[in-house]
Amino acid sequence: MKTKYYLFILIALCLFSCGRKSHQDNKIETISINGNIRQTLNFSSFVDTIEFIPLETNEENLIGKVNRIIYKNEKYYLRTTQGMMNGKLSVFDKTGKYLWGLNRIGNGPGEYLELRDFSIDNSGNIIAFTYPKIINYDSTGIFLSENKMDLFAFEFLKTNNDNFIVLHYGALHYDNNLFDIIDKQGNIKESIFKLSELESLKSNFLQDWRSLSSFKSSIYFMYPYCDTIYSIDNKENIKRLYYIDYGSKKIPDGLIDKKDDVFSWEKKLFRFDDYLHASAIGVTDNYIYVGSINKSFQALFSLYSKRDQHVLTAHTLIDDMFLKGNKLTITARNMPHEIDGNDILWPLDPEYLINGYKHYMSYLSEAGREEFRKKYPGLVKICTTLKEDDNPVILRIKVKDF
Repeated sequence: MKTKYYLFILIALCLFSCGRKSHQDNKIETISINGNIRQTLNFSSFVDTIEFIPLETNEENLIGKVNRIIYKNEKYYLRTTQGMMNGKLSVFDKTGKYLWGLNRIGNGPGEYLELRDFSIDNSGNIIAFTYPKIINYDSTGIFLSENKMDLFAFEFLKTNNDNFIVLHYGALHYDNNLFDIIDKQGNIKESIFKLSELESLKSNFLQDWRSLSSFKSSIYFMYPYCDTIYSIDNKENIKRLYYIDYGSKKIPDGLIDKKDDVFSWEKKLFRFDDYLHASAIGVTDNYIYVGSINKSFQALFSLYSKRDQHVLTAHTLIDDMFLKGNKLTITARNMPHEIDGNDILWPLDPEYLINGYKHYMSYLSEAGREEFRKKYPGLVKICTTLKEDDNPVILRIKVKDF
């Protein structure tokens, strides 16, 4: 009888586990950040090639902060803001020529109060995640349809089955669930990844640059003040994949209290000499990108090799390939936060190229300057025609094995 009883329990447990979405605990890899920090890192240590794409500037498409870049159908789609608000969409071809934009603040059909994020479907149509509705436009920005939606979120990403995953602004307001799965009409199909009450509270206190990243058939994510990268497959099974090890600069577990608000939390963090937390992630075939921010809002650029677990991390990047000696100091404001396939898409203010070009040319002889002009005519044209108040330049960085 005992054997039959145990067999019954075993079968019941198997049926239960097969009938729910799994949140699997598996052996995870460690990305060691704090023990590998360098002050500077040369481009040549990780860069294969860089394509420089100056975004055309005119009165219609002046860009403030670039919050999202999607490259699809040989076009760059950018969500930009002035500060963190007043989001608009600007579309450029692969050379940076401006094509059209979407900036429809209002209450009428096809209009919105705030463009929070967007996605592109397989037909090239645009799905805009706005407040307080989800809006569908065709590939040229013509309004198609809209549905009211009572979700206020940080990020919005297309899944492989024509649904969308929504990262909530504060899981505490959504029964501690970090995500909703919705369809194109904004209907909630499922809520997933339930946090503890304290972790939910902590997710109210910060907006990361990029918490959601997709690559091939999976979605990868973290959440505010989280040091783990998770994956979600096309069956919505969740796995812990990578632990980001900040060593002595890790924010201690258990620091938050249920009575905390954003002000008391910041006071607690202020007591530390320094700390680090992840603010952007990207996953590719060969490497993991992690962008981290410290107490002083300086940032770290980190690459983790999937091949041999090697980590490159630095506060400042040095161009030793093109405008040699040009320094790129990484801050919370300018850190990269977009990956396309295996390439990093990094929008930078024109001053980076303008000043770097002038500085490098001043060190070269006339013969050296002429050789540079012949070797990099496209880069020279960009650097000599840019103005300081022009739109950003996208650096499309192809990363080599490192």
